Amino acid sequence: MYDRENQEEFNKNRFEVLEYWGVMDKNLVEEAGIELPDDIKDELDEVQINAWVSNGYILRLVLNPFTPARVPFMVCPYEINPYQFFGVGVPENMDDAQTIMNGHARMAIDNLALAGNLVFDVDETMLVPGQDMTVYPGKIFRRQSGQTGQAIHGLRFPNTAPENLQMFDKFRQLADESTGIPSYSHGTTGVMSTTRTASGMSMLMGASALNIKTVIKNVDDYLLKPLGESLFFWNMQFNQNIPEIQGDLDVNAMGTSSLMQKEVRSQRLMTFMQVSSNQFLAPFIKWNNIIKEIAKSLDIDPEQVVNDPEKAQLMMKMMGDMNGNQQTQGPNQQQGGMGNTGGVPAGAAITDTQGSGGGNIGVGTPQTPGESGFTAPNTQPEGAIE
Repeated sequence: MYDRENQEEFNKNRFEVLEYWGVMDKNLVEEAGIELPDDIKDELDEVQINAWVSNGYILRLVLNPFTPARVPFMVCPYEINPYQFFGVGVPENMDDAQTIMNGHARMAIDNLALAGNLVFDVDETMLVPGQDMTVYPGKIFRRQSGQTGQAIHGLRFPNTAPENLQMFDKFRQLADESTGIPSYSHGTTGVMSTTRTASGMSMLMGASALNIKTVIKNVDDYLLKPLGESLFFWNMQFNQNIPEIQGDLDVNAMGTSSLMQKEVRSQRLMTFMQVSSNQFLAPFIKWNNIIKEIAKSLDIDPEQVVNDPEKAQLMMKMMGDMNGNQQTQGPNQQQGGMGNTGGVPAGAAITDTQGSGGGNIGVGTPQTPGESGFTAPNTQPEGAIE
């Protein structure tokens, strides 16, 4: 590496080594002295190789040692582009919007440099020659002309910074749309009026997460799954405990898909609970199972937080007893006595009009005149209407 030869901290004779994984013509491999297996020699015109090259010399040339033959490198694109294996990232998506934002920010600053200060127009024919033109508070300029008019004028440039900043904000919104990453998703508040409510913010965050979930799915498909397959194939080929671990398996990365399935399942369970809250449908619903499924969708162990039906009934009875004791203790403590608040003595009932104390045996109702057992003489004439 000749560009570092003149630096003292580096030693002399440093070389750059390039490593190549890919295909090579079969005849060139044989000319280099590599013996090919018979099946490859007869069937293939190109073979997978690994080569190390430095300064025009081949340092290492071997057949691809992996089975199946693969390149041990993985590329995870942010956004898939069929014409580029490395895809399209956030900077390229917002390149145009960022360029315009930079331009308007620069124009706003350049304009403020002029509009934030004064430029003076001086008529020197009206002033005494040789005066200092420095301006400071209390400065006095001496005039020699008797003509009317102002010798020094302050010029103010128009301020166009607000218009430039409005365009900056507009293209910032366009950058949010082009990248799929809204400003409110990373903490910027006051972008939209719907973010003032919890439900509105939840809807916006759910919509903005769709693009991020696509990116995470690319991580699953282009990084985690190939990496898992590479580790599996390496173990099948090179692990010393092959008889114990050998098997035909398929690696499937389910990080994003399982997350989205849990979210959809949780929303559907909550919707089902709202629908089944009808008093006519409630007897047909197994609430215990629904609560367990909601706990599973939230990654909570249902065995630790959900009671079985028997324990639930016991807890309901205990809670009912506690509420009943509180209700019976409250009025007695507030009444204090019948004379103060008009309460009812103990053992008496408000609906008892006969003075029997609410019992089965009482004094009965008094007899009216004319009935048997009425001691006073009957003074009503016969045939009178009662």
